[in-house]
Amino acid sequence: MPTQKQLYQKDIDRELNPVISVENFDEKAVFTEIDEYVFTEEIIEGLFNIIDAIRSRKYNHDGIWINGYFGSGKSHFLKFLNYCFDPKYRDKAIEKMVNGAKEFDPITNQKSNLHIVQSEIRDLAEWLKKATVDRIIFNIEPVANKNTDEKKMFLNIFWNEFNHFRGYHKFNLALAQLFEKILDIHGKFGEFKEKIKESGHDWDNLTDAMQLAVSELDLVLEKGKEVLPSLSIDVIRKNIEHDETFLSIEAFTAELQEYLKDKDDNYRLIFLVDEVSAFINGRQNLLLQLQEIVTNLHSTCQDKIWVACTGQEDLSEVVEACQIKNVQDAIGKIMGRFQVRMSLKGTKQEYITQKRILEKNGDGEKYLSDLYTQKRTALEAQFHLPATYDSYNNKEEFVNYYPFVPYQLRLIQQVFDSFTNLGFVDSEVKGNARSIIKVTYTTAQLTKDEEIGHFISFDQFFNAMFQNVFRDKGQKALNNAAKVAEEFPNDPEFAIRVVHVLFMIANLKENDKLLFKATVSNLATLLMRDIDAQKLSLEENVSKVLKFLCEKNAIRMETDKQNDEIYLFYNDDEREVADLIKNTRIDDSFLAEKLRTEVVSYYNMTNKEPFYTRSFSIGGDIFGRKFLATNNPDSWVDFIFESNGAINAEAYALTNSEKSHLAFYLADFYEGDTGFKKEFFKYCRTCKFLETSQSSSPARTKTFATFRERANADLVKLRNMLQKALDNCAIISEHSVIASSNLAKQGKDRYKSAIKYHLNNLYPEAKLVENYSKDAAALANKIRTPIPEDTMGIGYPLGDAEHKVETHLQKKGDKVNVKDVVQAFSRPPYGWGETCTLQALNELVRSRRFEFRYNNIPRPDTRTVVENLLKNQDKFTIETAAAIPQQLVNEFIEVWKDCFNEISLGGSNDAISVFDFCKNAEKNPDTALCVIISDYNKLAQEFGDKPFVTPLKKAIEILESWEKIYDDPKTFFETVIANREEMIDLLGKCRELKNFKESNYDRYCDILNFVTTNVENFDYLEDASSSVEGVKTISTDAWPIENIRAYNKWKQELEQKINDQRESLRKELQDANTKAFDELIELATTLKLKNAPEVYLPPKDSYINTGCEKTSLAGLKSALHEVDENKSKMISVLYRKHNEEITPTKPSSSNDKPTDEQTPQRRKMVMVNIKKDITLHSGTQLRCEADVDEYLQKIKLQLMQHINSEEFTIIQ
Repeated sequence: MPTQKQLYQKDIDRELNPVISVENFDEKAVFTEIDEYVFTEEIIEGLFNIIDAIRSRKYNHDGIWINGYFGSGKSHFLKFLNYCFDPKYRDKAIEKMVNGAKEFDPITNQKSNLHIVQSEIRDLAEWLKKATVDRIIFNIEPVANKNTDEKKMFLNIFWNEFNHFRGYHKFNLALAQLFEKILDIHGKFGEFKEKIKESGHDWDNLTDAMQLAVSELDLVLEKGKEVLPSLSIDVIRKNIEHDETFLSIEAFTAELQEYLKDKDDNYRLIFLVDEVSAFINGRQNLLLQLQEIVTNLHSTCQDKIWVACTGQEDLSEVVEACQIKNVQDAIGKIMGRFQVRMSLKGTKQEYITQKRILEKNGDGEKYLSDLYTQKRTALEAQFHLPATYDSYNNKEEFVNYYPFVPYQLRLIQQVFDSFTNLGFVDSEVKGNARSIIKVTYTTAQLTKDEEIGHFISFDQFFNAMFQNVFRDKGQKALNNAAKVAEEFPNDPEFAIRVVHVLFMIANLKENDKLLFKATVSNLATLLMRDIDAQKLSLEENVSKVLKFLCEKNAIRMETDKQNDEIYLFYNDDEREVADLIKNTRIDDSFLAEKLRTEVVSYYNMTNKEPFYTRSFSIGGDIFGRKFLATNNPDSWVDFIFESNGAINAEAYALTNSEKSHLAFYLADFYEGDTGFKKEFFKYCRTCKFLETSQSSSPARTKTFATFRERANADLVKLRNMLQKALDNCAIISEHSVIASSNLAKQGKDRYKSAIKYHLNNLYPEAKLVENYSKDAAALANKIRTPIPEDTMGIGYPLGDAEHKVETHLQKKGDKVNVKDVVQAFSRPPYGWGETCTLQALNELVRSRRFEFRYNNIPRPDTRTVVENLLKNQDKFTIETAAAIPQQLVNEFIEVWKDCFNEISLGGSNDAISVFDFCKNAEKNPDTALCVIISDYNKLAQEFGDKPFVTPLKKAIEILESWEKIYDDPKTFFETVIANREEMIDLLGKCRELKNFKESNYDRYCDILNFVTTNVENFDYLEDASSSVEGVKTISTDAWPIENIRAYNKWKQELEQKINDQRESLRKELQDANTKAFDELIELATTLKLKNAPEVYLPPKDSYINTGCEKTSLAGLKSALHEVDENKSKMISVLYRKHNEEITPTKPSSSNDKPTDEQTPQRRKMVMVNIKKDITLHSGTQLRCEADVDEYLQKIKLQLMQHINSEEFTIIQ
């Protein structure tokens, strides 16, 4: 039988270098690169579009951008493009392109998506044969001078490479431009090289030329001067020494223009630049330079010079990485400069691999076709792969891929990518075309001598792939399991194969692991090498190896969400921790705590469960460990995980002697074959170890975190199993299993329904108080509710709950403590909440069959009961109530109505209700006794010591004596009845006073104030003495209520008279002031004062109203007597001003004499006070006119003394 190497079209032992370098143009390598170049529709169209753009010059700019990820074949494509233009290799490259296009001709290949017809390919090939296309191809990173200004980096590189293309050196731009080019222009460059050669050097040798330019520049320049005497070496020496020359894009394009002068229309020059995006690396300056160069080439070089760049990113990604502010505009501009673009990201790696490595010769095609026909059924049965991973879909795929299986090429890509990310292999080993070709080629070589019929199993990729690229980290991750595999007793070689294939699959990326799981079935498929292999047997062998590895803690097994068992690797530290966990001891307490956490969470268990009117304390039990309410709870909930001899739930129910215990029977689940117990123990060991162990290193900390994460994942699965069991287990209340019809389906609803069923068994009487008060507020409202009047005489109605309590009280006898009653009815079979029991007790009190005592005080008022009954139950007792004669109650009601003018007393004739109505402000907030007393005290306080307040104070005194009877309704009723006659009169007067306060008290106070403030004015009202005397009596009137109208009339009459007299006096005063003011004006005019009279006198209106502001009659009369005195004062002012104005001026010299005008007559002003300065001879008797004349003559003589002394005399 032939071997696999006989199937291949190309020698499988040939040298194959998947890494293409644009700097390697070894002829053998060139022919291999052309011969083995594989075309796809995308590559054909891209290559055609680029060459056609260069030919047609139909684009606005001359930039070409070729992008593809690392290893996608960018460099190979760039070199093939170069070969298409190179006259030496052009024919072979064009032939390869034309043949490649024929394979995808849409006319002959209906599956083809090629949009180019063969005639277009032929036309392009014809143009290539007659066109002259020079190429400058280079990888930009190695040729860049790192010392160049970044702003001119691209320009420097392109110019140097252009000079190198022309035959000049590129290590010194100034040397090339100012020396070599000048010699070349004058045709002396070759002669110069000969001169250098004569001196023992080789100018064409880069190293030799560099040494000469640096260390023997004078020699170089002298030789140049010899061949070209006109060369100014002194001028260019400094530029060459410092490599200085003028750099600008305009100068560069001008240089290119000059170069193109003698080139025909079919001439093109192309810069083929590899790895440009990596070189730009986010630097804005470089990107903008490249853009500007391409722009200027279009505008200056007639689209004959092009720039083709390769990069791993497309242009938009390059722009974004440069962080240009206006990214969208920048992308648009750069895209416009590189209108011709091609992407290699979508190239078909599997197809390229088939064509380059796996293509079969004729014999191979025939042999494999026949084999597929024979073994088709077996092939379809062998490879059951996860979705999206293909085996052989048809004969064509079998022929193309054999000895590989189609899924392997995709899967190995994913392994490459993942291992690169994990750092297991070198970063260059990625899931790209280069790596796929390399591993496929190497693996095919290793299996070339195997007979046809054998497959390449996936583990065989492992050896090939990791020969040179496996790092220490990857080796370390694999070593532990590999060493354990070597210990496998039956077939260690097979165990190592299992480890290798598991290592690749278990370390895929998370998304890929979800698709291709490391299950026994998948691993067996990956290990399959023969068409006729027994897969079931292979799976058994794989399972044995995996079990052995798990037992040795080299790997681990876990079940995913789809219940698939998948296998994963431990590292060295994880293996050590796994051994420690395996030896960790756990007890029932630890197990119980973990189970408790899950059960409590799932069932939402709390230590209290509401049932009818109260919350019942609930305790839990797992493995004898108590939780929730542990101090004598109302009910226990037991979770039975161990049967303890009971064969089933029904058998266990018969042994359940505790009536208060509710049991969830889980023993059949826990001890059965569900696997829960084993996995739960494993989980608990892990938790116990992690909780009690400390990390000794960062690596161990990381391992702990890994095991904690895995334990959490295990917990999710265990939780699901436990929750399912909790939803289906038997539940036992008392001695029987609860029927499923009485339970909810799952979760907390199932638990709640079981609790409710169980509590209903324990507390059958709980429903009696279902609608009773459930909180303090509701209880308070019930206590405050008035007792309805028993008009029918049927008594106060009681419910079943009250009858139960009444029976209990009757059994207990007199004076039962309320707290004891509450506790008695909280226990089975009642289970009442304390507010419910208290409400029932209060209902018995309201029925008057019983009454409360609080702190040994009988019949506490409603407020006291509301505030203290719930919180101070132990201070309350309840006893049979004493009766009050209804006749006494009825008589009291009539007396109360008469005293307080009430229509009814709260609608009840019940003694206690009536008593409470009269005394309790909460039940009767408007007319309760305390409210009335408070209102009357406020009224008395407002009236003060008024003479009419006596009846009010007497009434308050009696009411307060009633108020002090606080706990004896009978005495209260009798006392009120005894005070009937007196209180009817007093309370009637109190009501009158209350009305008086609201209607006439303000008027009373106003009249009283009028009398007080007008006592003096009354003396001037001689004609109103009767009214004055009448209004004055108001201040002593003991009951002014009846006379208030008369008082008001007197007040009005007297007020009018006072006002009239006041206005008359003010008129008389104003007239007198007006006359005096006019006289003062006249005097001022007579005195001839320099200023107007108004300067010296007050404003006229102010002077005229002097004294008018007074309100009392006496004050106004006094102001009339002061008119002359005020006038005298102003006369004095005028004369003083007059004397000041006539004071003589000082003479100008001693000889000058004052004139009459200079020395006016100045007279002394004298104020003569009639009382002080004039002798009036008091006691003089005036009997006749002569006596009067004599008396006046004496006064005249005294006054004339002042006048004769030339004094201004003013009577004061």
